[in-house]
Amino acid sequence: MSSQVHEAKPTGEPWHGAPPPVPKGPYSPSNALEDIGAVTYALHLFLGSHMVESEDFCRKYDPKM
Repeated sequence: MSSQVHEAKPTGEPWHGAPPPVPKGPYSPSNALEDIGAVTYALHLFLGSHMVESEDFCRKYDPKM
């Protein structure tokens, strides 16, 4: 038996729809669920080999980054 390792490759599929809006105001644990859309979008970009775009979005999302 041969053991083969299969690497996951990014699909490069586009994001369906407009990017999520940047939240207003500072982070609050009580509003943490509002961040899920933005985190999902940034992760989608990053895993699709769009690291620079992902970082740009995160900097827009959190300028202190």
